[in-house]
Amino acid sequence: MVTVEEQAYAGVPGNFLIQSDMVLPYLAKYGTPEQQETYIKKMVNGEIIGAIAMTEPHAGSNLQAMKTWAKEDGDDFIINGSKVFISNGFNADFVLLC
Repeated sequence: MVTVEEQAYAGVPGNFLIQSDMVLPYLAKYGTPEQQETYIKKMVNGEIIGAIAMTEPHAGSNLQAMKTWAKEDGDDFIINGSKVFISNGFNADFVLLC
């Protein structure tokens, strides 16, 4: 809480509890080495803000019932689905899509 208070006093944008308690642990556990290298250090340094998109219209936050999918297409991915809430999305530089 001290960190959150100090960030608020300094006018740092974003909800760092979402970033540090949700986004960063997902990246640390499930991210590729390249994703970890690209995002984690910058998140910790305050250079970028991460968001998480998890909630779906008919599934809520039940990860087992989600229907959003991603399909590899050459060097890209095609993503199909919908999300209701993107926590920290307003200030985010990137979104972790579940």
